[in-house]
Amino acid sequence: MKKIIVALMVIMCVILFGCNDEKPEQVNDEKSNVQWSQHLIMYSNGDNYTYYSINDESIRKSEPLISGNVLYINSDKQILLYQDIDSKVYYLSKDGNKLKLNIKEQIKRCQVSPDGEKILYSVEKEDGSVSYYLYSVQKNISSELENLIISGDMYFWKDKDSVIFYGIDGENKGGIFEYNSDTKKINKSLIIKGIIEKFVEDNGVFVYIVNNDDKRKTYMLDPNEFKEKLVSDKIQKIGDIYYNGKELYFTGLVKDNVYSLYRIPLNKGNSVRLIYDFPSGVVEDKKILGLGNIIILVGHDEDKNELVVRYNIKEKAIDILVDNQGQYDILF
Repeated sequence: MKKIIVALMVIMCVILFGCNDEKPEQVNDEKSNVQWSQHLIMYSNGDNYTYYSINDESIRKSEPLISGNVLYINSDKQILLYQDIDSKVYYLSKDGNKLKLNIKEQIKRCQVSPDGEKILYSVEKEDGSVSYYLYSVQKNISSELENLIISGDMYFWKDKDSVIFYGIDGENKGGIFEYNSDTKKINKSLIIKGIIEKFVEDNGVFVYIVNNDDKRKTYMLDPNEFKEKLVSDKIQKIGDIYYNGKELYFTGLVKDNVYSLYRIPLNKGNSVRLIYDFPSGVVEDKKILGLGNIIILVGHDEDKNELVVRYNIKEKAIDILVDNQGQYDILF
């Protein structure tokens, strides 16, 4: 009789809770080897793809990072989340190991914690609504964050436990919040008057544009004090940023100017345009790459053909790295 009771308890545990505290399966095969390079650019022309490994001095053709659909890359810590094209299974590569994840939903966007132990991801449901899930790599389980309302992909990991996001809190107030993934609670909040149109992060710096009655202001968030600092009231749009510890470089649109590469000091001053006639323009909403005194970005010629260029901050010089006809994306 006792054996029957124990068996029934095990069955009920599986039904109610899934009892899935097993660690993710470690997979070792030829596909496990991530071809890490210092930095990587993807070039596409129709169905043909070419990869370029790049540093601050040279560029050369390279192997693809992995065979699969890449969803998240942290090259500094060599963390990679991707989905196998054939099996649709998700894998996390970290510490030289490939882990098979128990994620059943189709991931729309995601962010992985700096230690590679937690994954915050969004899922678009059949009715068009978006839900957010937190996946524990160690426990190999996902939990839906039903009370967390995030705006699109405006969320970033601050550290291994905390997420900073733009959204709505429990009192239906819009703002920027710090969410603790362990306590499942909001620790800090900064209520915003207006709508945040862009929220980006680089080297631990959070920058965002607030539109209030069609008047835009750009701010920088101090993630520790959770206070904002006005950067500019002239910036109309931001594509991506590079912060070198002193100045903010960004691709974007400044009032009474054009979409280009700009520099702005954080203490005071106006945005300074860095690119004029060469190349003819900067491609909007593409990632830029900061390498010390070098910035790599995607520009275009007068016929709108894309090309990869390198801007030297010290010398204020720019040169073309790759200009084959096609499209370019800086991966990391």
